[in-house]
Amino acid sequence: MISSMKGARMAAAILLAGIAGAMGACETTSSGGSSNLPTGAGSGSPSFLYKPSQRAPKAERTPERKPAVKIATGPVEKVVYKNDCGYEPNPGPGMTVVGLPFPTGDRATSALMLHQVMPKQVRRGAEFNYQYHVTNITRGTLQNVALTLESQSNLDVISANPAPMTGQGGTVWSIGELGPCETRVIDVTAVADSVGSAGDCVSVSYNNSLCAVLNVVDPELTIEKQVTPKVLKCDPITITYNVCNPGTGVASGVVVRDTLPAGLTVNGSRNVELPVGDLAAGECRDVSVVAMASGTGEYCSPASAASAGGLTAESGTPCTVVVAPDLEIACNARDKQYINRNAQYDFTVSNAGDGVAANTVVSLNLPAGAEVVSASAGGVPSQGGMAFQLGDLAPGASRDVSVTLKSRVAGTIGVSATATGACADPVSTQCETLYRGIPAILLEVVDLVDPVEVGQQTTYRITVTNQGSAADTNIRVTCILPDEEQFVSASGATSERVNGQEITFSPVASLAPGAQASWDLVVKATGENDVRFAVEMTSDSFSRPIRETESTNLYE
Repeated sequence: MISSMKGARMAAAILLAGIAGAMGACETTSSGGSSNLPTGAGSGSPSFLYKPSQRAPKAERTPERKPAVKIATGPVEKVVYKNDCGYEPNPGPGMTVVGLPFPTGDRATSALMLHQVMPKQVRRGAEFNYQYHVTNITRGTLQNVALTLESQSNLDVISANPAPMTGQGGTVWSIGELGPCETRVIDVTAVADSVGSAGDCVSVSYNNSLCAVLNVVDPELTIEKQVTPKVLKCDPITITYNVCNPGTGVASGVVVRDTLPAGLTVNGSRNVELPVGDLAAGECRDVSVVAMASGTGEYCSPASAASAGGLTAESGTPCTVVVAPDLEIACNARDKQYINRNAQYDFTVSNAGDGVAANTVVSLNLPAGAEVVSASAGGVPSQGGMAFQLGDLAPGASRDVSVTLKSRVAGTIGVSATATGACADPVSTQCETLYRGIPAILLEVVDLVDPVEVGQQTTYRITVTNQGSAADTNIRVTCILPDEEQFVSASGATSERVNGQEITFSPVASLAPGAQASWDLVVKATGENDVRFAVEMTSDSFSRPIRETESTNLYE
């Protein structure tokens, strides 16, 4: 039976008596009170204090100290008792055993069983051995078990294993915790200096405690913010918050908060609030968001974490750099070209930004009527034009593309070009070339009657033909009659004006390519001669006169 009286020492005593052959009992109280010792034992303080190195010899000791006589005990046997663990020492020859249950004296209601195994007799002055056997006879663990030497008579302890502790409370063997049915044996070496009887009184106690334990914890919070270090303006920015509890205990209700810098938003808002939940001791958790930037530049901000219990933490201030390509395109081509002649259109696309323009493409829009003669490397026909795949265009880089065209008709030919790239705003440009033709005037004069008898008439037919590729304008024709001929009449494309032998026709405003203008001039032969009829033509394209003559034979 285990006593629950905390703080009270449960004690009794065993008297070792009659080393000369007599064994007696020693009474003690549970508080370690008085004892009845054999004749010769003092009734005051114990005569023994365990200080082997300081023990002074007694005056009456005359014989020399003899070596210790080792009296062995027999092997320990266990005898099963109904209500306890059944431990009993088995003394060897010449040994005797006394025992007492503690604290009640009844094994059925006690917790500890104390046995002393002593020699029946010893020689005066000779060292001898004896033992204390302390047994827990319960099914539970006893705490703070201690064996106390209450008093002794004619008995000096020389050594002990284990060694006891000595002080104002006497000599105490601290056994500590004793498990169910566990026995501890204390070996003692002593000497009796006088003939007669010798003995001691010892008690055993325990002090169990009922202890309640609570867990004292110290949770902590840390937060680390990580961002994509560099992105294009049109690419998402991944922001990851790593929240940890490096302490002990649970950090409950953890929330991450972040106020993003101006120009950076998550779902249109600069404010980020993410519930993390409870973090166990040593647990880390990642939560992430995706942000977008409205422009280029560097974006930096710290984040914080807080728990429902008032824990807080703040991260560093990581930065993400947002870059973007900036495409530019320029065109170079001649302003004018003759039809059916080649004209080259050169385009230069460059990246003036700080980000790569991936998959850059230059697309040309070619006008109807333009004939593609050639293109620079990489150009492939596309709907209504031509495309050049340039790949990635790094910041500061540029590429040139070109196309050569010709037109069979006069007019303005415009070629537009658009450059596009990933995450870049498209840019466009246009070049125009005026395609024009070349006038080519053929002046012809023929007399319809030759020879002509004097007094008769002949007709000169004057024909102007534009054999070129462009219209000619302001065409003026002037005729010079020889002296032997006289103007009669004229008809044709424009009216005439006669001034003596000079006949001038009003200008033809425009003569298209392949068109003709003609006049018939009737004259009368007035004299005999081999004459020359002369015609001059000028125009806006030909400031120097084009001359033509026709010979006519006038006869009598």
